[in-house]
Amino acid sequence: MLFCAVVLGVLACGVEPLPIVEVVADDTRIESSCRIRIEPGLVIQDDEGDGVIQVVANDVIVEFLDDSVLRGAEAGTPGDGLVGVGVRVQGAENVTLRGLRVEGYKVNVRATRAPWLVVEDADLSGAFRQRLRSTPQREDTRDWLRPHENDEGQWVKSYGGALVVEDTNNVTIRRVRVRESQNGIILDRVNDSDVYDNDCSFLSGWGLAMWRSSRTTISRNAFDFCIRGHEEGVYNRGQDSAGILMFEQCNDNIVVENSCTHSGDGIFAFGGREAIGQVPPLPGAEIDYADAGCNDNVFLRNDLSFCSAHGYEMTFSERNLFARNRLEGNGICGVWGGYSSDSRYVDNYFARNGQLAYGAERGGINIEHGSGNTIVGNTFENNRVGVRLWWDDDIRLLALPGVRANDRGVSGNRVSDNTFIMTVDSPFELAEGETLIGIQFENVGGGGEFLANGIAGNTFEIEDGVGEASVTDPGTYAQINYAEDRFKIPSIRAIGDRVPVGAREHLRGRQAIVMGEWGPWDHEGVLVRRIASSGPEHIYEFRGVGDEQPLPGALPPEGVAVSIELVGDGVAHVTVTPTSPGVQAYSAQIKHTGGVETISGRILATEWEARFWAWESDPITKAAAWREEADAAAPVRLYRLDLPFGAGGPAGVVEGVGSAPPDTDLFGMIAKATIPLDAGAWRVRTLSDDGVRVIVDGEKIIERWDIHGPTEDTGVFTLDDAREVGFVVEYFENDGYATLRVDIEPTD
Repeated sequence: MLFCAVVLGVLACGVEPLPIVEVVADDTRIESSCRIRIEPGLVIQDDEGDGVIQVVANDVIVEFLDDSVLRGAEAGTPGDGLVGVGVRVQGAENVTLRGLRVEGYKVNVRATRAPWLVVEDADLSGAFRQRLRSTPQREDTRDWLRPHENDEGQWVKSYGGALVVEDTNNVTIRRVRVRESQNGIILDRVNDSDVYDNDCSFLSGWGLAMWRSSRTTISRNAFDFCIRGHEEGVYNRGQDSAGILMFEQCNDNIVVENSCTHSGDGIFAFGGREAIGQVPPLPGAEIDYADAGCNDNVFLRNDLSFCSAHGYEMTFSERNLFARNRLEGNGICGVWGGYSSDSRYVDNYFARNGQLAYGAERGGINIEHGSGNTIVGNTFENNRVGVRLWWDDDIRLLALPGVRANDRGVSGNRVSDNTFIMTVDSPFELAEGETLIGIQFENVGGGGEFLANGIAGNTFEIEDGVGEASVTDPGTYAQINYAEDRFKIPSIRAIGDRVPVGAREHLRGRQAIVMGEWGPWDHEGVLVRRIASSGPEHIYEFRGVGDEQPLPGALPPEGVAVSIELVGDGVAHVTVTPTSPGVQAYSAQIKHTGGVETISGRILATEWEARFWAWESDPITKAAAWREEADAAAPVRLYRLDLPFGAGGPAGVVEGVGSAPPDTDLFGMIAKATIPLDAGAWRVRTLSDDGVRVIVDGEKIIERWDIHGPTEDTGVFTLDDAREVGFVVEYFENDGYATLRVDIEPTD
């Protein structure tokens, strides 16, 4: 009998509609195809971590009704407080998940050993994400990700994901949207699959992360603004975030027409710790070190621009094709290809890369210890360096079996038929005597092996005094008389219907990267973040508030004053100023055209008398002599002990430190203050690199008096009555990175 029914809003004649399953509790097992209904507003926690909805049979279709959302946590739950799994597929074949809306879990959807899985037309936003410790003032190195280990599922355990697929082949993932999460799609040992037409953007980790995953087509996806660890003009680290991450022997993949802009790296690929012999092979496995890495991949017509670090990082890998991609405005360089070989870079466009470079790694294409690479037919416009190939004495790396098996020094590379353009319109503030460079071969230390490198047929368009065609060490290359035969780029058709490349043209430039406490701003809602301040105030930046100046939602709390100023297009500053000394807690509502935002915190309103000096007496073995040295230093006044020295010294963060400030290393500080505090229990928190000691009314409550990386410590003291309390903070820096922060707060 012919019948008609509306199935997910589509009239289907002759097709029996799927039965409806009402999901009301955890551990709902799905054994046949169905449509899912969930009561609006219902929250269902995953108590055992095995999934609220569990698909346990083969050949099952699961569809969500349009108004159904599977929620694992109440609205407003912090992203790092999310736990459990929303939808779980394990050991079932040919499952289709369609139209899912899942949020509020550490992993919203997880599938393991589920061949021929299809996930389509889903919104999986609102998965787990870490609270970022880095601020507009300074980077916090604890925000760095650790993608190098995942054979025991470390990625999911540490970072969660909106959609996680493991140990599965022949997967199709299409039209999946992810926002307000750390990671979008994770493929762990997934092969022979298709990932296309997805938009996993504005995330604080990875848009797509692949581990030991091969022969997959990744096409027409948007993985933009997948980033952490960036504040334009202050630091650009990325902290190993990426639009696409490919780690540990991901081979024969096709990556075509994706947009991976404004990320830590656009594409970040690493052959793998096993591939280079840094860790032994997996039990029972054998490895050919001469052919291990992320090899034989094709990267075609992608946009990898405006990234904090690199547009494309491919290291310890072989025979990759990188063609017709756009790499513009990346902070460090367009391509970083260390220890990679026999790869082709063809017909790409590199422009204005290297403005925020660290050291000599900068510009268009940078390859250390690379061999057999062909760089042909590219356009390099106003990069700090167009092409830089070099050797240096990496003793530790060169001793690893996987590196040693592929090491041919810097040999057999060809740089031909490229166009290098250098004009006065470059974005770089060059040091005196510095120019832009087209081609650079460099033998750092003079001990490198250079053999059969060639340069031919390149075109240089250089305005007077702006750049040089080449700056090369003797014997590192030969000027050959023929251009490289143009490599024929294979005809690869993108799959999918969307056109993500260029879709976010209105957000061009790294200045569009604006980081909040939980990740990058999406340029749609309102972002509130505390920014740099002067004096004892807390200053908040409101972005996206409209054209009218925000207003206080209520009277300012006692002990502080609140002022508001519209400072730019949709940008307002809200300043909270203490009106009396001590520790002032506040919570204030700010009304704007889009709604109401609440700001809250504590201000330590005091003045520290601090002395900085270059120490000569060792602070660990000769502490008394070290303290005596402070007496000769002129005191400076500080309103807070929040000193992100980084790789610099006191002069970079402390105003008026002196006409002869201490150097970037081997300096000390002693700061003193008297602070009125109420009766009760109080906590002191410190973040230090290196030594710190806190003394309260003569009693030592924190002491980490050694050399260490950034480390948090706490100490507690109790006051029987309200009174003024004396504080002394001692700090020393040995060498390298340096930081100090001291906070004082009640324990309740």
